[in-house]
Amino acid sequence: CRRIKYLCRFARFRYPEPDLITALVFHNRGTTFLPSLQTFHWMIEYTNECALLPLLGSASLQSLCICQEDGGTLLHSSPLIQGAPFIHTLEISWDANEVDIPIVEMLLGFKRLRSLVFRHQSTPSELCRLGSSPTLECLVVWITGFVGSSVAVELPTIRELKLQGDSENISALAATLRAPSLIHLAVDMIAGTFIPSIVQSVQSICTSSISAGLRSLSLKFTGTSFIMSSNAGRPAAVISLSSILKPSFAMDQLESLEVDAPQC
Repeated sequence: CRRIKYLCRFARFRYPEPDLITALVFHNRGTTFLPSLQTFHWMIEYTNECALLPLLGSASLQSLCICQEDGGTLLHSSPLIQGAPFIHTLEISWDANEVDIPIVEMLLGFKRLRSLVFRHQSTPSELCRLGSSPTLECLVVWITGFVGSSVAVELPTIRELKLQGDSENISALAATLRAPSLIHLAVDMIAGTFIPSIVQSVQSICTSSISAGLRSLSLKFTGTSFIMSSNAGRPAAVISLSSILKPSFAMDQLESLEVDAPQC
């Protein structure tokens, strides 16, 4: 086990595996039996499995992916931070509708974090707190609650940002976002949004303060139909998509524009 650098665990733990892991760590006098582990992917099915995470962490661990199915909490993450202080890439997701612990504060405990995939709907205040990390450069996040919010979101160190949400929340965030280091932006507008609001959302992005430094823009329209009434005998879908993308043509620094419109 001392040479293992990559571990992917998606199978269900069966008794007595948790007890065996605990016993092995105890036998090692509190030291993990995976000292060379650098990348760890773990699907957690039960809350009590979180207690095993600190036992597997070490100073060599750099990349961690946690997916929790039962919506429980990551109450044992503080020991994990202490046991794996050099994590720079973290992906975390779970099925809970609400977070019952200050999850963002826990994430900020990773002082060397450079890349974060946060698969849970984040509010303006949570996104602001994530932006306070001095080392974070890449952020993937789902957003909610930005419509009607007056909170100005600042992400001073973020160079790559990937957002998922409806067009109304995307527009609201773009209007208040301050991200002077941002050069790569990817937006996934989820199903249920309408073409007029999508047009407004793209326009908000392309005319906001972040547009001046963007070199790469990716737009994905998940589950959106671009079928509209035809005009001048030309395909309506082409006209609709062209009108949506038109604001991006004025972005002087833009080098790459990627569009994913499966229903077009």
